[in-house]
Amino acid sequence: MIKKVIKTNELEQYLYPDGIANLDQFMEEVVNKSAGFVKMEYLNNDAETNPFFVHDDIKSVYVNFNNMTTLEEDEVMLMSDAEFEDHLAPFTDEICENCVFDGNPDTGCDRIISKRDKINILEESCFLFADIRDFDEDEIPEIPAPLDSDRGKIFQFKRKDEDED
Repeated sequence: MIKKVIKTNELEQYLYPDGIANLDQFMEEVVNKSAGFVKMEYLNNDAETNPFFVHDDIKSVYVNFNNMTTLEEDEVMLMSDAEFEDHLAPFTDEICENCVFDGNPDTGCDRIISKRDKINILEESCFLFADIRDFDEDEIPEIPAPLDSDRGKIFQFKRKDEDED
């Protein structure tokens, strides 16, 4: 579903509050009447998939619009996880083609929705990309087992000289 959003000078994006249809109405009814912070629904873009967002990207935050130098209207595509996977499959297929890690659950490359923190759709790049064609068959890197961590998966890579001990 295409949604109109407010885009700030910091390139953050917020959903319009209920009952507000455009930027002029938002300025008149919310910002000009507010003496401080306004509760907004922020579209978190940590995964860098702008303009494509899933419902889980929305966070409630308080914003002081008095500190903004510019506000503009923009459009985003807000969708479910399944819709996100369907719409972005062609992009990720192209970006991940020939990657050693594609399809690997240990690196989070087994589902499109899991690849969001690695892939930049607009730049058509992935920071984890390792082209399988750059390795001889016996050199393909082995995915190490993750170490336990409260913050996510941490991988312990070994240098070649450590394996010889």
